[in-house]
Amino acid sequence: MDSGPAVSDDQEAASDDTWHPRILFSTSDGSEQRHVMTRSGSEYFRGLWGALAPDSNIYRYQGLLAERRKHSLDLSRQMHKLATKYQSMLAEPGYPQQVCVDRLHEALRQCKIRGGPCNEGEDVAEEVDSETVDFLRSYLPLLEFLNEEVVQRGPFIWPSEWASWWRYARSTFLALAVLLLQVLVPVGSIYGQWSADTNHFNSPGTILGKVKMETPVCLGGEDAQLTTVVGSFIIVLFVFSVRLHADDEATSAQKSLYLPTDWFWLVAGNSIKAFCALAVCLALLLLFWKETGIPMLLLDSLGLMLILRLDYIVETTSLSPSQFRDLMSWTYLLLALCPVRLSDVVNPLATKIEDLWHIEVNEDGQVQDVHCVLSAGAIGPPVCNTRLMLAEPQHSHETHTGDKDDDACSDDSQPVEEVLSYQVLSSGEGKHELPDSMNVRVRNWWTWVGIILLAMQILLPLAYVILNDIPCRPAATLPAKKVAAMLVAAHQGFLGPG
Repeated sequence: MDSGPAVSDDQEAASDDTWHPRILFSTSDGSEQRHVMTRSGSEYFRGLWGALAPDSNIYRYQGLLAERRKHSLDLSRQMHKLATKYQSMLAEPGYPQQVCVDRLHEALRQCKIRGGPCNEGEDVAEEVDSETVDFLRSYLPLLEFLNEEVVQRGPFIWPSEWASWWRYARSTFLALAVLLLQVLVPVGSIYGQWSADTNHFNSPGTILGKVKMETPVCLGGEDAQLTTVVGSFIIVLFVFSVRLHADDEATSAQKSLYLPTDWFWLVAGNSIKAFCALAVCLALLLLFWKETGIPMLLLDSLGLMLILRLDYIVETTSLSPSQFRDLMSWTYLLLALCPVRLSDVVNPLATKIEDLWHIEVNEDGQVQDVHCVLSAGAIGPPVCNTRLMLAEPQHSHETHTGDKDDDACSDDSQPVEEVLSYQVLSSGEGKHELPDSMNVRVRNWWTWVGIILLAMQILLPLAYVILNDIPCRPAATLPAKKVAAMLVAAHQGFLGPG
């Protein structure tokens, strides 16, 4: 099905002065942008979600769910305030507040959206059944977050239902366990080999002699030479795989610039992953210096690579990568359409519960402020403030004055980066812009990690080949002497004194 010629972002912005949620789907990567131009079919949605959402891992999954629970908590508190305000309309005196909240919630489910494509009637009805039409007419951006009941205990927010709480506890435990493993395993491997006599970093003089070629490079016999060659190739492939992994993380960090996520999981996940990527490469070199056989080289490299990718492996037990991208993109879109204040969609003139919710959207899908609608635009802004929306553009140049015309001004101006305004609390506290400084800092982390890994790609194989002296060590090494001494002592003890 032909969807017409593709239009660029500049053309689309010029033809539509109002903000639309799909503008947020545009990316700076032209290779991914082409996938979202043909707006039909499964390939369109797969490309759309892939261009918007980062790769899945247990840290991003936890950060996404934690951020969703913050919005659920804020909307739930607003529902309780509305239930108190309209208690006389919702229930008889003496009824508990929760009954009023439940009836208010049910009224929201039954509320039909005014305006928008779902009320065009015949076109929609021909494509989907009536039950789906009724489902689409409910305002999902509010129901999605209100359907999850949460409670707060100190800084922690978790689901109140037992089944949801158990899933929350299990996923949180797995995330913290993976976090600890990605720190302790590389650190333990480095610490365990650092004091060993095979660690050449403990003897700078030996390193200097090897580099100056004062001490010959030892490759040993045929078997030892094969082990050295295979080990050097394994290090090259291992570091290259870690570099590819770091590039994927950098791409995900770039995509996450405009995606809301919990601050703790953003910082903890990316910092631990960056540390683990560098630490496993150093640990691999130290472990290879002590190994004398190819099977142990393979086991060491596979074990460390497993630790590096453990956050991805564990995440697949909860969601597949495509399901995570769908959830991330779906949340992103719902936040762009969810009002910050419920009072903006509550009719203050309502006399019965059926008329309490008033949700009306314009042709662009934006929710209209109820005060503006009821007064025919006399008071109030035309649209509601949503939890994720385009911020006011900040021009990076001063306004031109004098004889210069408008075209000259536009030529001298600098391009303005799109900035999103993100708000969790209806009170306005914590409102900030995306991308914020922490998102940018995380992206820069991975840039530096990639540079360091590039240096490791060159230096680690050379250090393994040049400094490795295991193949040429005498057969009677210190551990062997200790074993021989123990056997002699045991033999004397068995025969008795004399």
